Amino acid sequence: MTVKFKMVGKKIKKKNGKTFYFATAAPQGELDLAGLAKHMSMHNTPYSKGQIQGVLQDFVGCLSEILQNGYKVKLNELGTFKIGMSAAQAAKPADFESTKNIKGFHLLCNTSPCKAAFRRALGTPQISQLPLYNVDRKKSETPADQPQNP
Repeated sequence: MTVKFKMVGKKIKKKNGKTFYFATAAPQGELDLAGLAKHMSMHNTPYSKGQIQGVLQDFVGCLSEILQNGYKVKLNELGTFKIGMSAAQAAKPADFESTKNIKGFHLLCNTSPCKAAFRRALGTPQISQLPLYNVDRKKSETPADQPQNP
């Protein structure tokens, strides 16, 4: 397994607008439920891709239903999921109207309780740096002062 990363430049206001570079993980693609089911079916399981995909589709539906009913869902070695919301403030509780002040909902995932177990499951991945992205697109290269990764 190789985790690829890229260097991203960000201007930091608190540092007089200087640009600093940070490493960020760079996904190499995306798997949907069918792709995940196919991958899982290749791991010495008696279940077919179709059976696994059906279970995963049911899982997604049930997860959504449980979250919408106000529960948190903890998946060991992955994280705890719950619904979060964005809401506008009100001057006092009596001024708050759910239809007016609640702007939207989003999914939250807290990996903190699971980090140690996840790290054990992940192991130590190989890392590989992608070329530096230049906005002017004239060239794409790794800066000479950046250490190369194995």
